[in-house]
Amino acid sequence: MIVDHVDAPIYRRPGIARRVFALATSGGIAVLIGVLSAIITAFAIAWAVIWMTNLLQQ
Repeated sequence: MIVDHVDAPIYRRPGIARRVFALATSGGIAVLIGVLSAIITAFAIAWAVIWMTNLLQQ
């Protein structure tokens, strides 16, 4: 069996603009996930407080 060896292309670092864009995009995604988790947590806490308040009023 004959195996052909091919050299891989030389690694080139991405340009500064692409790295800044990647940093900004990942930061935006992190903020979005944080906002969504805060909204879900707030609704869950508000629902729990309302539910427990209704239990106390019975």
